Amino acid sequence: MTTTPMIAASIAAELTGTKITTDQIDGIIKSVARAMNSDQAGVKKRFNVLSTGERAVAAAILSRCDYSEQADKWSGGQFLQLLCRTSGAHLAAVLSLLNHEG
Repeated sequence: MTTTPMIAASIAAELTGTKITTDQIDGIIKSVARAMNSDQAGVKKRFNVLSTGERAVAAAILSRCDYSEQADKWSGGQFLQLLCRTSGAHLAAVLSLLNHEG
C-alpha cells in the first residue's frame, strides 16, 4: 500500500521534473517551492499533464508553498471544485498536506 507522503512525493517529483529524495511533507513543500521560484513555466507545463487526482495533490502542494493563486488559475479557477472531486488515496494526500503544520 502506498502511503500519503509517498503519493505526495511522487506527484511533487512529476511536478518539478526532479527526483524528490524525501517523503517528509516539509521537504516536499520546500522542493516544489524551489522549483516554482526557478522554473514556474516548467512546473505549469508538468501540472497540465497530471491526472485529475494528481492535480488535486499538486494544487494542495502549491497552496502550501504560498502559490494558491497559481494552483487556482492552473485549475481553471476550479481549485476548490477539484479538491471536492478527489477521492481515495489522492484525497488522503490532499488532506494530509492541507492539515500539515510545518
